[in-house]
Amino acid sequence: MRRDDRHRDVIVVGSGFGAAMAAWPLVHAGADVLMLERGPWVERGPHNWSPEGTITRTPFYDTRDHYLAHTDRGEEGTSACSCVGGPSVFYGAVSLRFRQEDFHPHPEIVTDSGAAWPFTYRELEPWYAEAERILSVAGAAGEDPTEPPRSGDYPQAAPELSEVSSRIAAGAASLGLRPFRLPLAINFGGAAHGGGLCRRCDTCDTFACAVRAKNELATAVLPRLQEAGLELRSETVVTGLLVDGGRVRGVTCREMGSDVSYEVTADHVVLGAGALGTPHLLLAASRAVSTILSFSLMTL
Repeated sequence: MRRDDRHRDVIVVGSGFGAAMAAWPLVHAGADVLMLERGPWVERGPHNWSPEGTITRTPFYDTRDHYLAHTDRGEEGTSACSCVGGPSVFYGAVSLRFRQEDFHPHPEIVTDSGAAWPFTYRELEPWYAEAERILSVAGAAGEDPTEPPRSGDYPQAAPELSEVSSRIAAGAASLGLRPFRLPLAINFGGAAHGGGLCRRCDTCDTFACAVRAKNELATAVLPRLQEAGLELRSETVVTGLLVDGGRVRGVTCREMGSDVSYEVTADHVVLGAGALGTPHLLLAASRAVSTILSFSLMTL
C-alpha cells in the first residue's frame, strides 16, 4: 500500500449524475478535486449505431453479481454500468423534473422514523434550473399540463415533432388529451458544449451517441470540468474509506487490472458511486463512520 503524493481538497467517488453535479460548483470555486471512476471512457463512432451498441451488449454493462437478492423466484443478481459518465452515456436524455407532490412525505412510509425528505420543490427549483442549464435541456415550458412551476424557460427550444409523432399528438389531442414534447438533454443547435448536432437517428435510448449529440456527462459536463481543473482518473476502483476519529479522511483504491493499492487523502470525500456503489462503501465503513455526506442522486 502506498500513498498518493498530493492531498486534495475534495475526492469525488464516481462520475455519474450525483458525482458530476456535486463536482461542478467545487471545481468552479477553485477547489482541488480528484474524481475516481472505475470504468473507462466510452469510445464514440459508427459502431455505436450497431445492435452491439446497446448498453447490455457492451463491455460497460457489468453483469457480475454485485449483490444477490433472495426472492420467491430464488436468488437474483444485480448489474451495474461502469464507464465515465455512468448510465447517463446510455440514457435517452429525457429530463423531467419531479413534481411538487413528490417531495411531500408519505406518513405510511416515514412512520415514526423522522426520515422525511427535508426539502420542498420550491427550495430545489433553482437547482433544477441550474442543472437544465448545465445540460442544455431542450423543452417547451407550459406544454406539459403536470409541469411544476418554473423560474424560466428551457435553455434550448423544443424541436419540431417528426411526421409520425405529429400524427400521434394530433390523434391524442382529438381525444381530449394534452400531449406534450418531452424535455431532452440533446443538442438540437443551441447547446453550449462542443458536441455534434442530433441526427434524429433511431439509436438514442440505451445507446452511446455516436456523434456526441446527447448532452450526457461524458460529453457535456466532465470535459468542461477537466478544462476548469478537475483531475479525473478512469479505470480506478475505490475499495474502501479511510476513517480517522469517526470522519472520512480519504479512500483506498487501485487501478483496474492491477493488484497495487494506494491511498488518497482529502479534506472532504463525496460519495457519488450510484445506488449500489455508495451504500456498499458506506456499509463497509459503517462501524467507524459517524457522519458521511453522501450524494447518490440518480436524476435531477
